[in-house]
Amino acid sequence: MYLGGQADLFACDYLDRPDECGQHRNFYSFAMLAILSPLLLIRDFKKLGAYSGFFIMCCVLSIALVFIFEIATIYGRQQG
Repeated sequence: MYLGGQADLFACDYLDRPDECGQHRNFYSFAMLAILSPLLLIRDFKKLGAYSGFFIMCCVLSIALVFIFEIATIYGRQQG
């Protein structure tokens, strides 16, 4: 649910539709669940390291994007 809420806020800001913020949280929650569900289909856990590496890279990328977004937001408030 947390990832869905964050994805909803990101999409709301990215698409520049502030009146729709928070209205599609369930959709994005199901989308995040669908994206993460292939982990449940791994038959051979020997390959789990590759999946873990991929998800760690996704986490690092998402943290970097959050920091960039926050810095841009703070910088934009100071300018305007």
